[in-house]
Amino acid sequence: MSLIKISKEHMSSKPLIVLGNTAMDKMKRARSFVSDSPIVMYANEFNIVDNYSIPKDRGIIIAEMHFKPNNDLIKKTILEYAGQVVLISDSKKAVLPTIYNLCDMKRPTEKIDVKNISPRADEPVNYEVDMFTLAREYLTNRDRDEVALKLKINTPADNQLLSWIVPNINPNKIAFIDNNVKRRWNSSYFYELLAYSHNGKLSAKMVMPTRRKYSKLGSIASRLGLRRHETYLIQDLLKNEEFKKYAMTKLNNSECRLLKLGEKKVRKIDNIVLPTPTLDKWL
Repeated sequence: MSLIKISKEHMSSKPLIVLGNTAMDKMKRARSFVSDSPIVMYANEFNIVDNYSIPKDRGIIIAEMHFKPNNDLIKKTILEYAGQVVLISDSKKAVLPTIYNLCDMKRPTEKIDVKNISPRADEPVNYEVDMFTLAREYLTNRDRDEVALKLKINTPADNQLLSWIVPNINPNKIAFIDNNVKRRWNSSYFYELLAYSHNGKLSAKMVMPTRRKYSKLGSIASRLGLRRHETYLIQDLLKNEEFKKYAMTKLNNSECRLLKLGEKKVRKIDNIVLPTPTLDKWL
């Protein structure tokens, strides 16, 4: 008798894809289709080349197909591996159609068991909350593990979440995350990094976000040789007199007034004396 237990569901080797939001336990569902000791890899780190040497009864799980998957090697494994391949993704749209069409789709049946993640929790906590509650939790809750979990379960839109957070904390705390992590790394990493960038201490009353107005600061940053998202650097740079002089040569009067640089000196144009036409011009 094999030491590896395989359920009836494992008998079919047609590739499967488990789709569901972050609140659902997709990994548990995926594991129900493979052995007790499958190969589990993230899609962006997938590097299996020799698919024929992997035991058929073991199975392969490829997680986070929605984040920069190594599609060529994944498709190669789907076509070559004789055992069960199970993909996991938050979104159908993020999966390459040529890969998705090779798979049968499955849905997770259970939500993530928060008690297993936080076993010391005394009472059940409602982790599905509205945007206001989520922002307030982010700003005031000192249990940053709980904040990170709530962000990952609720998956708020990144720009909307930042619009609630930025008015209440020093923007330098999250400038790096906004510029270098958002939409470049997977959402779980973004939420975790954001959660631990703040300590949960709010010294003043929570400030609500205002309707966004058009800002000239992005174009001003470009004129000054910065990237459009580096507007937070402008005020610090203007403390340098040389940079201030440089800025005044690059900006117009309204932009100088916006940055409180004063009015630009208007260059005087000397009166041009035109020659008096005489009859010689026509003769």
